[in-house]
Amino acid sequence: MLCRVLTNSFVILSILSLTGCLVVNSDAAKLNPDSGALTIDFTSDSPAASAPAVEEVVDPEKIKAQEEKVEELKMKVADLEIDFHIAEMERDLSRESTEHRHQELERAVMEAEHEMRMFHEFDRPTREFGSRRSVIFAETRLKDSRTELEQLELLYAGAELEDGTAELVLQRGRMSLARAEESLGQTRREHQVEMEVRIPREEERLQRAIESANRDQSRAEPEAAIARIQEDRKEEKMQRELEEQVEALEKARHELRNMTGLDDREQSVAWGLF
Repeated sequence: MLCRVLTNSFVILSILSLTGCLVVNSDAAKLNPDSGALTIDFTSDSPAASAPAVEEVVDPEKIKAQEEKVEELKMKVADLEIDFHIAEMERDLSRESTEHRHQELERAVMEAEHEMRMFHEFDRPTREFGSRRSVIFAETRLKDSRTELEQLELLYAGAELEDGTAELVLQRGRMSLARAEESLGQTRREHQVEMEVRIPREEERLQRAIESANRDQSRAEPEAAIARIQEDRKEEKMQRELEEQVEALEKARHELRNMTGLDDREQSVAWGLF
């Protein structure tokens, strides 16, 4: 009899070893001390098997507060997305403006250099020539006035005209000569001012314009680089903040689903085959 029981137990254990392992509560498996038989109770009334599932009841106020938190985060994410989009448009406008300014500065340099070339090739030679010609004309008028007066003096030398005509003619010649001398002196002073003051000042002005245009262009490059770095840093900061708020929103939604039972998981079974 004992051999039969042992044989039956061995057969059961062999079947279990071939099909897998049956995991049960320790109270469900019993060994008969008299017969040596191993009995397994699949209808065990153990606490683990018979205890009903306990559903956690969440305070409605907590659910409401969580829902408000989710809505608040949704609005914040929406605002950040709008701000991020505005920042992108501002960045594009800024870079377009920077490119336009760069082109303007290039044109300013080219125009200043062109004006300097025109000054040396045309304006300065024309002004110098005109100033020298004015001096020559003044010298010629003076020479002519002096010659005319000398001729008049020869003509009326020793002449005695009762009506005083000779003296009147000579007086007019002397006045013409004086005016010619004064005009020559003024023309020479104008020539000196033109050559030594006005023309050099104009050249200096044009040179300063070139230097200023080049300086503005040189400053524009680092200023544009700084602006790009600041824009990129601002965009990265806003991107990180947006990602953090999106993550916080997903977390809040997950907690709300857990509270409302929309994401419940099924309870694990008490036994199974492996």
